[in-house]
Amino acid sequence: MKFLFPRHTLRTKLVATALVCILVPMLITLSASEWLTRDLLRKNAEDNAFQSLQIANESVITILNNMIYVANFIQFDPELNTLLREQLDEPFMIQDYEQYSKQIKLMRTLETLSFSGEKLFISILLPNGKTFSNYANQSYEPRNMISEPWFLAIQDQLPYEGAWLGVHENYWQDQSASPYLITAVRPLKLTTGSNYAYIFVSMDERRLHKVWGDDRSGQEMMLIDQNGKILSHLDPLKIGTQGPSFRSYSEQSESMLVQLGDIDFLMARMETSFYDWNLISLTPYKEAVGKITGISRSILLTLLLFFSIFLIILILLIRQFTKPILRLSGIVRKIDEGNLEIRSQVRGMDEIGVLGRALDNMLDRIKEMIHKIKYEQQLKRKAEIDMLQAQINPHFLFNILNSIRMRILLKGDQENAGIIESLSTVLRMTIDRNNAFVTLREEVEIVGHYLQLMNFRRRQPIHLVADLNQDTLLREVPRFIIQPLIENACMHGIKQHGGCITVKAQIVEDALIIIVEDDGDGMEPVALDQLNRKLGMNGPGNDRSERKLNGIGLTNVAERIRIIYGAASGMTVESKLGEGTRITLNIPTKSEEENGHV
Repeated sequence: MKFLFPRHTLRTKLVATALVCILVPMLITLSASEWLTRDLLRKNAEDNAFQSLQIANESVITILNNMIYVANFIQFDPELNTLLREQLDEPFMIQDYEQYSKQIKLMRTLETLSFSGEKLFISILLPNGKTFSNYANQSYEPRNMISEPWFLAIQDQLPYEGAWLGVHENYWQDQSASPYLITAVRPLKLTTGSNYAYIFVSMDERRLHKVWGDDRSGQEMMLIDQNGKILSHLDPLKIGTQGPSFRSYSEQSESMLVQLGDIDFLMARMETSFYDWNLISLTPYKEAVGKITGISRSILLTLLLFFSIFLIILILLIRQFTKPILRLSGIVRKIDEGNLEIRSQVRGMDEIGVLGRALDNMLDRIKEMIHKIKYEQQLKRKAEIDMLQAQINPHFLFNILNSIRMRILLKGDQENAGIIESLSTVLRMTIDRNNAFVTLREEVEIVGHYLQLMNFRRRQPIHLVADLNQDTLLREVPRFIIQPLIENACMHGIKQHGGCITVKAQIVEDALIIIVEDDGDGMEPVALDQLNRKLGMNGPGNDRSERKLNGIGLTNVAERIRIIYGAASGMTVESKLGEGTRITLNIPTKSEEENGHV
């Protein structure tokens, strides 16, 4: 089986399922058909057997009724009775012409009765020892019948009624006709004072079995007496033997399946009207239902022919239907190997066509996502490079500033020393690259130092108001995420006027909300709309005009937040001309890097 079906493919499963769905009903139908046909043939064989028995029974009754008719004719014919009574009155040894003439007349009458129907052997025994027959006495002496065993067996019932002797051996010397005879005996009371005379009417047994002796497709027929002894059979060797038992029959005419030897026979029985004799028909069961074998073979060959044709068509159709599935399977294997450029090109209106289109669309989306991820990685690396470029190198500049601050403090100039300290703090944060994230408190402190440096250059100072909820102080944010917003407010909002910048922070639904608000000039609606659209784009936003101090503008801040925190983050700008501008940062609790997306 593994050689024929090395893999349990879908095509193999479909073919196997189709075979099972076809073969099982076909075998069940064939078995049921054979079983029903077998019963039908058995019923047909039973009907044929009963029909044959009916025909044979009518023939047997006709033959036996003819024998009874002859005996009744002799018993009740006045002329014959007169002749027989006259023979009782005549002496046995006297043979004059008149008596001889009466005997000849009597024998001719018997011969006439014999040739009127069946060939019968008629014998009459008178109490005075005289005998009359329709055959020559040289063949057999009728007086010897009185000493036959079969006559002695029925002697007691003869005075009251006639008897059927059934079958017995032929008592003539010439047995060329048949070895057996069937004889009926009738007592005859000629006068009130005399003993009984006896009428013997015999018939060749072959005359009976000629009725069913023709070829009847293996059917075997016999006549059986009430004791089961075979009276007539086509095979003379079976006559007188014990026939098949039929005592289990409860009806007058039945059929049953019997086993004789090693062969099963379909036996049918029909009673006759003579002394409980029965006609029995035996038909070999195999022959009775033998036609079913040929019918089943023909049906099977026909089914196999059509099944082979259908199987070929089925396999071709399954191959055609499953070809797109095999192609999709091959495409999936190549995708698993890393080939994302391949496409199935499977189309159609059915489910397989939908699957092919969905697979191709999914590959297109995966390709776009890969390109997008690569682009975002490039942007991230560019942002990191920008951050590196924003560093003020070398480190000795920071050391020199600290030395200058110390000298100014020694001379008592606290103001200028504070400015240098702020500059040193800002420079320290730009130089330190060990950690990309700082706490919100540290980020606001850096913004304070940065604003102090900005005020050093301005005529009118800008005040910083920090309104931070206590639970936000230790939240980590990317370094320099607020400084570009402060720088933007100073350069484009408040400009050279004095003003106030407010930084607020709070936790809303587990997200950090940072608001940077100024009371500067604000923006016109058109400019505000353009800015928001620009902040919402996926481009790098690296316009050189927006680089201030450390090279990070508003669009860069928005892009950094989106890269780090994903789509859950955001940056919005609200502004009214003459009233000021508000920038809102929405920072989720966990970055996209911490969630494992990038």
